[in-house]
Amino acid sequence: MKDPHIEDISCDGSDIPIFVYHRKYHNLKTNISFEGKRLDSFVVKLTQRCNKQISIGEPLVNSTLPDGSRLMPRLEKKLHSEEAHLLSGNSVNMPLRPADLIS
Repeated sequence: MKDPHIEDISCDGSDIPIFVYHRKYHNLKTNISFEGKRLDSFVVKLTQRCNKQISIGEPLVNSTLPDGSRLMPRLEKKLHSEEAHLLSGNSVNMPLRPADLIS
């Protein structure tokens, strides 16, 4: 980054504008955003530049870019329902809900 007053750049998800935190101007909303697949690809590429791996199994990485900037990427896949589901190995057609596991 060429502006030494920029402290942070954040992207909170696909199709959401990127925000820049500037020491003098504080939070600045940009007109830049990523589409879903492009954001995922960009996150993977940035993580690889840090010699790290990111995946659905390990969706959060704390790392440092080669220039010394901190990087905290997260892959997040959205569920289509409001409840988490767990599939049992023997009965794949019957998803278990957390309430089923408690009772």
